[in-house]
Amino acid sequence: MNKEVISDKQGIYLVIILLVGSSSIMVMGIQAGKDAWLAVLLGIAISFPITLIYARLHFIFLGKDLFDILEICFGKIIGKGICLLYVWFTLHHAALILENVGTFINTVSLYRTPIVIPTIVIAIMAMWAVKKGIKVMCEWIVFFLPIIVILLGAFVFLLIPRMRINNVLPVMNNGIIPIIYGGISVFTFPFAETYVFTMIFTRFDNKKSPYKIHITGLLIGGFMMYTIALTNLLVLSVNTVSTVYYPTYLAATRVKIFNVLQRFEVIIGIVLVLGAFMKISIFLFASCKGVAKTFGFREYGFIALPMGLMSINATYFQNDSIMEIFEFAEGIWPYYSSVFQVILPCIIWIAAEIRKKQLN
Repeated sequence: MNKEVISDKQGIYLVIILLVGSSSIMVMGIQAGKDAWLAVLLGIAISFPITLIYARLHFIFLGKDLFDILEICFGKIIGKGICLLYVWFTLHHAALILENVGTFINTVSLYRTPIVIPTIVIAIMAMWAVKKGIKVMCEWIVFFLPIIVILLGAFVFLLIPRMRINNVLPVMNNGIIPIIYGGISVFTFPFAETYVFTMIFTRFDNKKSPYKIHITGLLIGGFMMYTIALTNLLVLSVNTVSTVYYPTYLAATRVKIFNVLQRFEVIIGIVLVLGAFMKISIFLFASCKGVAKTFGFREYGFIALPMGLMSINATYFQNDSIMEIFEFAEGIWPYYSSVFQVILPCIIWIAAEIRKKQLN
């Protein structure tokens, strides 16, 4: 497992697809209203310290992932216990994204098809990707990400004639508090989700690669999220964005060029499903790798099937409707995810710094 070397380019592409993946279908930081675009910028700024901590963990223990670091810093018993907590969280994370993308497909397109059908299809694809290994996943992402970026760029460009600057004016009309709330929301989803790469990345091109990968990926992915959020606000207005579930898909329906280029939302839907599939594969891979490391297996590929089936089953028990999905995302997720994305990484980082001094 530790022989898989991630190049800087592949690592950056992985971070970008994780950030843009399933989150670009929504407007992040909508708690700030018209200032949601400012909330995205604040979320990027808040993300810098924790991103540096993620990179620092790799820098301290070169060639080790988070599961190895936990055993080095806390011993086998406590270390494996925390490993199992992260296995649960990453698997739950994959199941949440799987449920979101299944609900999206069922809502905007296959509304007469049972949601279990698209869910199973995407889960099978993710299991196959995990079984093939991280190198194959990286090659897929390196191939598809430029296509996704081009299509999202075309989405923004074609909507320029329909943008209205008054939709984001006046700036900070409700003060800074809503922007702070929105920024924290954006931080927990999607920017702090890059915690998963502390489990996936092991070997790099050089010693400074972790910083380059994490920071560059954050900046590029953050800029893309900011552009999409601002585009949705300028085209739809905050009232529409705050009352629909998938504003990016709705905004794509406004693309009409001389009655020739229409139905652009179909392309956007495919792009978002493809990004979500890659994101599910990343989290499922991390959970499989965690199980292999915790129980001493040499390979993780054979674990993909049972873990994938568990993620499918989890989608049945999580939420009963699309309303509950968004209520969970707004009311519970920021607190629940912060334990694994912020609190535990900070504790692990402090323990790693202490352990490093002891080893030296």
